[in-house]
Amino acid sequence: MIFHRLEFEAFMAYPKREVIDFDALNEAGIFLLNGPTGSGKTTVLDAICYALYGMPSSERDIGSLYSTHVPPGEIKPHIFLELSIQNRRLRIDRTPAYRRLITRGKNKGTPTLENPQALVSELISGRDPQDEQSWRKAAEGMADSADYLTKLIGLNREQFLKVMLLPQGQFADFLKARSKDRIPLLKQLFPVDTYEQVMNRLREEEQISERAVQDIKHALDRTLEQTVTTYTKLCERLSRSGTDLDDNKNIVDAQEREVSEAYTKLDLATDLETARHDFEGWFTEHLHAVRRQEQQDEHALTDLKDKREKLAAQQQDIAQRIQDWTEYEKLQSAWVRHESQEEEHKKQCRTLSNSRAAAPVEAELERSRRDEERRMHAAEHAQDTLNMARSSASQALEALGDCTEHLEASLYRIDTAQDLQRVLNQAPSVMAQLRVYQHDEQALEEAKVALTALKRDSEKAQRTVEGIAKRELQSQQKLSDISKRLSSLHDVEQNYARAQLALETAKKTQQEVAAHAEKLEQAQTAHDQAVQAYELIQRVSITASEEYTRLQKRRLEQVAFTLAKELDEGQPCMVCGSREHPQPAQPSVNGITLVEQSEIDAAEKRAHREQQKASAAATSVAQTQTVLDQLNESHMPDSQEAQRQVAEAQNVYNHTQESLENKREAQHQQEKETLELQKILEEQTRARTSLTQLQTQQASEQQTLTKLEKKLCQVAATISFADRVCKLESYVEQAHRAVDASRRLDDATISAAESAHQAQQSLERSVFETFEAVQQAVLTEVQQQHLEQAISAYREEHATLQASLDRPSMRTVATLIEHGQKAPSQEELTRIRQERDNVEQQYETLMTREGIRTNGIETLEALFQDYQEWQGESAHAVEQANLYAGLARIARGDNPDKNHQIDLVSYVLGGEFEQVLQVASEHLQRMSDNRYRLVLSDKREKRARIGGGLSISVEDNWNNDQREVNSLSGGESFLASLSLALGLAEVVQARNGGIEIETLFIDEGFGTLDAQTLELVMETLENIRENGRVIGLISHVEDMKERISAQVSIEKRQNGSTLRVNV
Repeated sequence: MIFHRLEFEAFMAYPKREVIDFDALNEAGIFLLNGPTGSGKTTVLDAICYALYGMPSSERDIGSLYSTHVPPGEIKPHIFLELSIQNRRLRIDRTPAYRRLITRGKNKGTPTLENPQALVSELISGRDPQDEQSWRKAAEGMADSADYLTKLIGLNREQFLKVMLLPQGQFADFLKARSKDRIPLLKQLFPVDTYEQVMNRLREEEQISERAVQDIKHALDRTLEQTVTTYTKLCERLSRSGTDLDDNKNIVDAQEREVSEAYTKLDLATDLETARHDFEGWFTEHLHAVRRQEQQDEHALTDLKDKREKLAAQQQDIAQRIQDWTEYEKLQSAWVRHESQEEEHKKQCRTLSNSRAAAPVEAELERSRRDEERRMHAAEHAQDTLNMARSSASQALEALGDCTEHLEASLYRIDTAQDLQRVLNQAPSVMAQLRVYQHDEQALEEAKVALTALKRDSEKAQRTVEGIAKRELQSQQKLSDISKRLSSLHDVEQNYARAQLALETAKKTQQEVAAHAEKLEQAQTAHDQAVQAYELIQRVSITASEEYTRLQKRRLEQVAFTLAKELDEGQPCMVCGSREHPQPAQPSVNGITLVEQSEIDAAEKRAHREQQKASAAATSVAQTQTVLDQLNESHMPDSQEAQRQVAEAQNVYNHTQESLENKREAQHQQEKETLELQKILEEQTRARTSLTQLQTQQASEQQTLTKLEKKLCQVAATISFADRVCKLESYVEQAHRAVDASRRLDDATISAAESAHQAQQSLERSVFETFEAVQQAVLTEVQQQHLEQAISAYREEHATLQASLDRPSMRTVATLIEHGQKAPSQEELTRIRQERDNVEQQYETLMTREGIRTNGIETLEALFQDYQEWQGESAHAVEQANLYAGLARIARGDNPDKNHQIDLVSYVLGGEFEQVLQVASEHLQRMSDNRYRLVLSDKREKRARIGGGLSISVEDNWNNDQREVNSLSGGESFLASLSLALGLAEVVQARNGGIEIETLFIDEGFGTLDAQTLELVMETLENIRENGRVIGLISHVEDMKERISAQVSIEKRQNGSTLRVNV
């Protein structure tokens, strides 16, 4: 990393624009930043660190980087750094967060917070860096720029401060830091992820194996406890379920005592193999005792089972006999009742037989009666039909007055059916003659009607032609008026389009005004919330920083008091080496409160975290303020003006829209009238054609009518031919009906005579003497069904009773009654049942004991199997646990020697750090006149809870001893710290090809050196410069000004500092 140019303005102590040309200083190799105390030498380092990482090198609040010598917002703060990293030339342009005054809008004069900004540009390869077009954007924004530069540099801010940029006080911090405090930096510089994963994996496996051993141990304990408890409960349940068969109560009590002793013995056993042997012996012994009881119960169960079966057979036999006896008595009662109903059954059978015999005679009699009724009805119908035929004949004579005489005479001589048939034979010839005249008469009437219709249609067609002519004239007049109306609306489309566009523009403007007002309100609300959040976070950040400072102060007091307590009169001080202690540190009034380094680290992290939150909040405030300013500066019309423009545009739009609708309506009417005129012309053509055709048809019909009138004038009659034909046809129809009625009457008479004869024959064949007896014997269908059901029920009951009495059990009872035996008593049955219940209860008790014993044995065997399985797994688990525990102890550095405990990561980092100390010792030996060298110590530090591995000791070749670095004086500490920083930088650069460390800044410490030591230091720095590295020294020592010609001189003034570069 090589710096070329640094610019900053309104930054901390510098109110004006300051420029440092590093290219000229790089040629010198070593340059000096000098100036009085508090002038702002370290601020230059802050500017470089802020340009690279967005954070200063010192523990300053990023919200207070704005120069206090400049009124708020008067000058925009600015940091610009041009440098080269890995053959890339970059420009970094940053603006810290600052407050400025709003210059426009309703919030004019109100301070607002501007967000920090960052832009990283990269020079295009082969282009001129002085040409602004040669640079391209590489990253933008605070976060993106910091990520981009961190990856490119290869170091984060904390690493950068330890390796390249060493501000005030941080030389000795790293040198005198505890081992655990050096680990984070060394881990970042020398990756040890693999070794950490190994340690973590070993620690996890150790914990897993330990948990597995504990789980197995707990499982064994639970299994033992469950086994003993199960056996105890088994004995108790067997004792509670005991009967007369189990009176060995003393044995049970003794077993319970053995259980208690066995459990105590097993609980105290620590050796797994011994416990297993004792448990197996105890388990086998007591399981055999349980099985002996089981055999005794099995014999008792066999005896009870036989006795139970005998009693059950006796009980069943007596119960069956009682049941059969009772059933036999019921059947005998039912049989007596059944025999008393026998006479009634015989009577029902005779009645049903007579009813069935009378049924066919009754059917023949009913058929004869129906045939006689049909004959009477046919006779009446035939007489009525003949009367109607005679009446029709009179009407036919009146209609045929001008027909043949023989037909007239025949019509007057109708007396019988033969007379009717004769007249019917003469009727067809007369009807044929009448039909000819009827047809001519109809044609004449149709011709008259057609002629009348044609005249009427001709007159209507003439009127239609005249109406169409009037409609044609009216339509042409309407078309003329519409054409004039359309001429007046020629430009209405263009006016409508312009009005519509103006209305849309006005509405869009109104919407933009409303949206702008809403955005402005939202932006103001967001800005107010962001300002409140920033002020709250800023207060919390200040509180956290003050807490961190307070803890640091208390820690220093604690360290000073601890060192003071360890001072012995005449013994050298570990810090300065002096043997005199005129004024050792004393505790404060409230005493020394112990402060752990972890508390300070936590407070530092909290302060840093709160500072980041404050920076983010400041960024949020600046962003919201920017949005608010942009909205205030935008030119938007007034809402009332926008509303007025919308109203005017709406009026114009409505007027043009109305005109456009009128024009469209006129065009529609024009099209409609044009179509109507075409229809009128077509209709006029069709009407004239129709009129011509009607006139032609009228002339033709007139000729037909004249011919028919001449033909029919020869036939003179008062009755039309159609009426004559109708009268004659009616008479013929009535005549046919009279003939049919006469024939049906003859058929009905013959059928009635035959039915009467058959009925008489059926009566003679039956058992009945008269028809009255037949009618009395006949029953309805319902009555027959009732009789059939009663007879069937009687017969079924008889069969059922007979079958029941014929059963073997009933015959047995009948035989016993014949021999004078009585039914068994209920008392005997009760006695047998009670005896059987007692046996059943004893049997169930033994079965319950058997179930309890079986379940208990199965549970005990399952627990014993579990115990053996856990016992088998325990040996392997213990072996695994011992293996991983040993490996984990080695990785943790657990060593019996408490002073030499080094974990795996510290050991690996110690190897890397030892090389750093070797290079650092070379520089320290040159600067200390070959007196001191730094060596790595693996001893545990005092009051350290973990082992060593990264401790530093100082080897004094003059006194031939080795001591802690805290015993070095101020100047010696500076030399050692400088040597360590140089060594670290060289080793890191050699090990990591991606990390370039061409520039090294050293801040303060030279004032503690005497002239001779300062000369050695300068010689060492000269050697480093000759290797191509640029070194910047920050000091106010006057001797340094004389030794180094290339200088950046800083002048401190009342209104702020300023600097100049002298090469």
